[in-house]
Amino acid sequence: MDNEDNGRFLQQYIGYAVWFSEWRTLSVRALAFLLQSGEHSAEYLDSRVSAFVDSLAAKLAALGPDSFASRVEELAKARLEKPKRLRQQAAREWREIEDGMLVFDRQAAEVAELRRLTPANLADFLQEAVVDAAARRKLCIRICGHASGSGAVSNGPGSWEL
Repeated sequence: MDNEDNGRFLQQYIGYAVWFSEWRTLSVRALAFLLQSGEHSAEYLDSRVSAFVDSLAAKLAALGPDSFASRVEELAKARLEKPKRLRQQAAREWREIEDGMLVFDRQAAEVAELRRLTPANLADFLQEAVVDAAARRKLCIRICGHASGSGAVSNGPGSWEL
């Protein structure tokens, strides 16, 4: 379930450019997908992302306890790695100040929580916060070129055309 596997999973349906990441704004964490395709419509790409998100629970369930623990330790080690440049450390500290959070030992605190995590806890959180369509919030920005042949934009419920 690393980024390479996730990228390959999406790329098999899309066939062009796939970028998958997470980010934090204030105290809100989010998943970000950037997809580019000359072959498929924006609606199709959106449906593939939804299918991918729905498949995450099955991927998590397929992980054995040893594999889960190994991935947790890999992630913990990466989170605790010292910044290579002073600029990285300064950016991390300034983000805390700008966000008004002031949790300067965030990496250590996150790793402590990460190590307490169990596959069942993660599966419950994944189902509640990511997979469950009622709780999930999604922003989809679609940019279609002139060559796409799509003059009209189909807006679903809760979407707007700019």
